[in-house]
Amino acid sequence: MSPGHSRAGALCAGLLLAGLSAACGGGGSAGRSCPSDSAGVPVSGSGPGEWARFGLRPRWSELWRRDLPAWAGPGAGRVRVAAGLQEEVALVGSRPGQLRVLARGGTPAPGWEDAGPASAGPGEATSRVLAARWTRDGRLLLLAAHDTVLRLVSLRRGRPPGSGRPVALPGRLRDGATAPRSWELGPDGAAYLRAGPGSAGRLLRVRPGSEHADTLAALPPGAGGPGSWAVGPHGRAVVARPGPGLRLTVLGTGGRAERLLCRSGDGAAAAPRVLVGAEGRVWSGSADGRWEIFGPGGRYLGSVTAPAGSRPVAASGRTMWALLEPPPGGGAAALAAYRLELAGGPRAAGVGSGR
Repeated sequence: MSPGHSRAGALCAGLLLAGLSAACGGGGSAGRSCPSDSAGVPVSGSGPGEWARFGLRPRWSELWRRDLPAWAGPGAGRVRVAAGLQEEVALVGSRPGQLRVLARGGTPAPGWEDAGPASAGPGEATSRVLAARWTRDGRLLLLAAHDTVLRLVSLRRGRPPGSGRPVALPGRLRDGATAPRSWELGPDGAAYLRAGPGSAGRLLRVRPGSEHADTLAALPPGAGGPGSWAVGPHGRAVVARPGPGLRLTVLGTGGRAERLLCRSGDGAAAAPRVLVGAEGRVWSGSADGRWEIFGPGGRYLGSVTAPAGSRPVAASGRTMWALLEPPPGGGAAALAAYRLELAGGPRAAGVGSGR
């Protein structure tokens, strides 16, 4: 893609994110209704969801819960959780060696006991893990930083850790670049960062081995805050627009808006939180605990309220993992796994699959 096309794509994506789709050649009014056209970008989310059309009622079934490791501290705020396609889940702390991998049933996964980032050289003990991600072939990728140096670490069960060459952090990213929840990892090891002064900013990508950052999209004021964007299994970023209703922009790997996910009306949850499941489902949650769920192809499935007291942090298919703060009377913070069951209605082929 030429620089001119890249800049145009980023500009149009930024306008779509800001709800100014008319400037990109389309119509629609953000916050009042789902637009019928936005610069030719497909829109999903109008009308009842797939579950409602088939009379299916979502409900949660708790599969297991486990206390967090001692290194997680007194609460659940320091832990990153990454889920894989086989419903394996990794709990990752901010320091090298702070790693626990659980198998599908919540038991410790064998072969990961001694896993940890490869030596980063001097200062390893003070390096920070910024992001974690499972790949489709079962590797766990960790993005670690020490001072202004990034390192991508690849972990595989039962094998010594490997890592790519250290990469100097681009100069324009160094201020505040290690802030919590600022980074995401793509499936190819590309690092994504929300950067920029003030309330507005940009979504940037640093490819493996590169010391340059590409701008994927300009973000409107308030967008791209911690938890309000995520990167899916195919390298597509999903960014929430703040405000009433729900409007998410799915950005392709080249930075162009590929799809808008939208829900309008008083019942639509605003979207301060975004998760993308290991298989590509998009989960968008509001402060009242309600989550709107879209299939990997953008089809709107329905909404569900998270279990009381839970903070969803990862998903794979219809399994969701949530952090639980310590109970008021004392105890440990925990990670719980829940299965989203669909009750009632005809069991039509593919219903609730999210395809």
